[in-house]
Amino acid sequence: VIKEIYFAGTKDNQGGNYLKDQYAILYNNTDQLIYLDNYGVSMSADVSLLANNVWIPEYLNKGWTPLYTYSFVFPTNADGTLYPLGPGEEAILAFQAIDHTKAASSSVNLARPGCFAMYTSSFTNAAVPDTDAGVVVLELLHNGQNMKNLSMTIHSATLAIFKIEGTTPQEYITREGVITMGPKNNKNMYYLCVETHYIVDAVEFANNDNNSYRFPAEVNNQRAGIYKHTAGSYLGVSYHRKVKEVVDGRVVYEDTNNTQNDFEMLDAPTLREN
Repeated sequence: VIKEIYFAGTKDNQGGNYLKDQYAILYNNTDQLIYLDNYGVSMSADVSLLANNVWIPEYLNKGWTPLYTYSFVFPTNADGTLYPLGPGEEAILAFQAIDHTKAASSSVNLARPGCFAMYTSSFTNAAVPDTDAGVVVLELLHNGQNMKNLSMTIHSATLAIFKIEGTTPQEYITREGVITMGPKNNKNMYYLCVETHYIVDAVEFANNDNNSYRFPAEVNNQRAGIYKHTAGSYLGVSYHRKVKEVVDGRVVYEDTNNTQNDFEMLDAPTLREN
């Protein structure tokens, strides 16, 4: 599951707005060993809130979930065991995997082992991941738009984790309908659409009640599942999954496919060290 998501930003050392330090933490909420190999990471197709989500009639109610124009996957080896994640263990997903505390002392250091960077060389406005510190760069699965960096929207963040079964992600995206041109005003961009049962987890946030949901009910409980956040921007707050129980010392987090019910706001991201 997505254990924590940090998208709110903070202030840099000169008092300016700082948004480069966004991250999420993946957590093995089961009692079984899993491998992150070939797990995919993306956002919703409509990353910003729209009063009428153009994707809902065409895809969400037909067993498909439209994802963003950029998607990444965890690298793998021949037997799919490159990145084990034991029960209660976690991995960090970073949008820019560097030490952000150098520019913003209230931020986080994402140049660390166990951190995986969503990065491609075409992101010319993004910091190059600090692989010397142990950061692993995820593989770009799909690029359907020319962008210079990637970030979650500060007002209405989404994130989705998926796992294609029975084939590789690279073969899957060659199938008819998986890569699709955006509808209406998004026709110059190409999106990844995956069958909804391949979505492992997804979370959705919004700063108001006036807009539509971006994930189907099976993934997040539509409008009722959207976490309504009221904190201001660049205040350094983070959102963390609530604890359900502790089993033999292992924390089990709430997972009801309802971001509003499953998450709570923290005053600071858990990776902050000061």
